[in-house]
Amino acid sequence: MTHANSVASRTTVTATRGGGTHKRWLDETCKIKTVLNWLFAQENISSKDQLDHWCGDEKRAKLYNYVKYMAPEHWNKLKVPESSVRFNYEMVLTGFNISRV
Repeated sequence: MTHANSVASRTTVTATRGGGTHKRWLDETCKIKTVLNWLFAQENISSKDQLDHWCGDEKRAKLYNYVKYMAPEHWNKLKVPESSVRFNYEMVLTGFNISRV
């Protein structure tokens, strides 16, 4: 699967209190943490094993490319953005030594 095919659109449909729905846009100024939380919620990823399955043969490169596409401004501000991505997913997903969950 190519990067273009593996990256979702920047929109998500969410429910409102009144029972309707609306589109929520993830813009290019999103932070890495926001993108990861959104991705994990959309894909029902809550563990290292589920993340490994989602990444497939591309390994973590798929995740890094996804985050780079979804949060380019934050990505480009960091010296080693992959470290920020890794820190954030290790903190929120189970199965990592440092996870808080």
